[in-house]
Amino acid sequence: NDLAFDRGGDAVASCSDDGTVVINGLSSAECASFTYQRPVRSIALDPKFERKGNRQFASGGLAAQLLLNEKGWFSTKDKV
Repeated sequence: NDLAFDRGGDAVASCSDDGTVVINGLSSAECASFTYQRPVRSIALDPKFERKGNRQFASGGLAAQLLLNEKGWFSTKDKV
């Protein structure tokens, strides 16, 4: 449904109606996949996603909620 790039063009994110969010590094082999129990219609990456220790992205969908996801070194957490 949506694509997003970080400011440097080092990462691309996609989301879909099946609730899947996939983030791929374009200058690295990194790939992360997240599954939500709802359709995801839009995605936005932190402008410095590839350059930060704590990587953040926001997503939203038909549930009318904005979800902020932060992926750190040891865990991943969601904030509504």
